Amino acid sequence: MNAMKVILRATHTRGAEICVIDNSSHRLNKVSKEVNARYIDTDQDLFNYFSELMGIFVERNNKKYSYVEDGFDDQEIYEKMKEFPPIFIFISDLMTFLDMVYNPDKSVGNMSGFFENICEKGSLHNIYLISCYNIDDYSKLTDYKAFYQLTSYKKGLHCGGNLANQRMYNFSNISYQEQGKTLKPGIAYTPSSEDDSIGLKVVLPLVRG
Repeated sequence: MNAMKVILRATHTRGAEICVIDNSSHRLNKVSKEVNARYIDTDQDLFNYFSELMGIFVERNNKKYSYVEDGFDDQEIYEKMKEFPPIFIFISDLMTFLDMVYNPDKSVGNMSGFFENICEKGSLHNIYLISCYNIDDYSKLTDYKAFYQLTSYKKGLHCGGNLANQRMYNFSNISYQEQGKTLKPGIAYTPSSEDDSIGLKVVLPLVRG
């Protein structure tokens, strides 16, 4: 959760629109207030947010595909989509969040179709999803289509060490002995941007509160 708080505060300095979707522990409540983020912790609030986001996403999706049809490459589209303000959506616990999306209260409308659509088509829209999950929840998370869509990019941080116990990354450059070690707080592994089979060790600042 330290990594999430670091990224949250860094995002705030960019002047981005921030939404935080938390679970019952409310671990991100305090930092959400610090960065003036929209804070969501109920099924109804999430549904309302997605309803608002739908129009924004459609507008950006249409613009993106107009650039595709004009022959622009991904890097050019990335630069052009900066005409829209960046939106960062932080999800404190992916397991709880996907349960909200796929199994909301009966009084709340369906959300899974829209969220899967964002995950499938969401690249190059200047909308970013950042989430945390416990490796012990991996087998349960695989029940959800959106989990595969979210993690297919192979972008992220693995905190805590014990790489041998996770199934997201397969770092060929890290010995089996090293993969069994724990990491101190503030240390994480991330895949290389050029080759996701190469794991890089990074240092993150520690956040208080």
